[in-house]
Amino acid sequence: MARDKKCSIPMFPPELLGDIYDLPDCETDTPAWVKATDAIAKKRFDPSQPLPRDFQRGQSESFFEGMMNDDVLQEIINVRRIGCTRQLQLSRIAMEYLTQQDFENTWIKMGKADQEMHIFKAHREQDENLTMGSLIGKTDCPELSSDQLMRGDGKGFIELLQIFLLENNQTPPTQPFILENPRYDKIIGWMGDDDPCKSRRVLLGLRRLMRTYHISSFCLHVLIPINGRKIKRLKLSNEHFKTKETLEKMKPMMNHLVGPKLANQWQRDEMQKGKEMVLFCSACSKYEQKDVTGKMPACTKCKAIGREIRYCNKACQKAAWKTHKLECGKPYDVSQALNDVVPFSTYDVEISPRPDIPKAYPRSPHLIRQIEYLTNYPTKDYVLLLPPDKNSRYEELNGVSLDTPHGAAAFITMRNRVMMGLSAEQGVDSAMLYMYRVLQRSVTEGEVEETMLRKQLGKEYGETWERVLKADMAGKPPGNPGKVSRQEIDHALGCLKQLGRFSAVLKDYVPGRGQSVHFPIMVGPKKDVMVDVDFPKEVMPPRPPRADDFDMHKLLELAALLAQKQG
Repeated sequence: MARDKKCSIPMFPPELLGDIYDLPDCETDTPAWVKATDAIAKKRFDPSQPLPRDFQRGQSESFFEGMMNDDVLQEIINVRRIGCTRQLQLSRIAMEYLTQQDFENTWIKMGKADQEMHIFKAHREQDENLTMGSLIGKTDCPELSSDQLMRGDGKGFIELLQIFLLENNQTPPTQPFILENPRYDKIIGWMGDDDPCKSRRVLLGLRRLMRTYHISSFCLHVLIPINGRKIKRLKLSNEHFKTKETLEKMKPMMNHLVGPKLANQWQRDEMQKGKEMVLFCSACSKYEQKDVTGKMPACTKCKAIGREIRYCNKACQKAAWKTHKLECGKPYDVSQALNDVVPFSTYDVEISPRPDIPKAYPRSPHLIRQIEYLTNYPTKDYVLLLPPDKNSRYEELNGVSLDTPHGAAAFITMRNRVMMGLSAEQGVDSAMLYMYRVLQRSVTEGEVEETMLRKQLGKEYGETWERVLKADMAGKPPGNPGKVSRQEIDHALGCLKQLGRFSAVLKDYVPGRGQSVHFPIMVGPKKDVMVDVDFPKEVMPPRPPRADDFDMHKLLELAALLAQKQG
């Protein structure tokens, strides 16, 4: 059954329009639709084939500049804001599924038939809601092809999901994430972030963002229904005075792509969709419910220049003023569609990331969760999750706070070496062993805690931990970590000071100031792992008394007196 030709027209290149409109119906024959769209995507993204034609690739700067007006820029800015919110939403949901619900094992054990059921349902949801505004569909997303998603008994989908995990799930990102595909960039004519034509950067950047958005939306459509939850879809929009003018500007391009008849249909469809869209608060994204709360008030100065900026209440308007005042009542500049976005205020409290956690390294979902716990509990060096007791369904948290500045600084340094994903040749195994020995002594009180610690480290650090544990169990543990430099210790101590720890000792400490002292630290229940540290002399711990600190004659006299009393 062919696709209903009254649906919205996606922006496919002319030579593929026939294939697109001869597709099986996704709703009634999903397997055939998936097979056909997989074949189209494979053809489009085959690097051995010439680039398929694209209506924007190779166009002049004036072409892109002519597509810009204040309404277009406002929509693009809001799409970028929504993109940041969507990434945070997906990251939080994926983290919950992967760490608390053991989704990876559940998904793989589900088997091919059940996996396909959820994947096909997600494709149907997306195809039903595919609009002209989204610019792309599954045929522009080879990442959604069946052979990629089903690879490794379904691990392909898990790996795709993990790409969207944020390092910090407390604070929305200020730049939308782009799932880059070099072939797609060539197809659309993307010239990179240094493209001198800002209008081209903005419009082609929008297409890259919408492709990413399509893939992330697919992931949500797979995940959420598995637990019996539903996705509520709303089409948010601003109220524009130039919608008709904007569509008229795009009409010649649509005539070229699909012919006058379908172009006229497209224009009517877009006008109708504009009437169906919901207005929303520019600060918190709450949507307007006229029949319940009435129409949201709009910013007066912006309305005077034909722009609708609405707020659901005075509190949102006041909260948004800090950034809105920079653009209030002024026409947009194209650069504003490239700047950092102002995230919707969906969270009352935003927690800054810990200064002692290195950034931008690949991490497992469980390690990201550990970082979240450390962020929420800044005085802790590690958080071990223990099974819930019989009266609770929540895991018990056992937090570790090392009690000396030199011990905490050395642990931070070793932990960061492991987090940065160094190779075995770079000493990551020795650093991992150091971490384990410290935690063995700090968090384990019996076999249960030891087992949970090993299991958790395995989830957090994967192959690195498995390699270290195997060597340790065989009686051939990695050697001692390399020397910790003064620079590394200064960084760690500076972070501890910033976190408010050891304030009495670090009150007057200044990184890099003063002499260094060679200081060996031995850790573990058997003190079998040692690290050499260059430590600032001014914050050195007191040295324990030694035998040669005392007058031996006085000690002998004291011993004789004690012997006489006992006699």
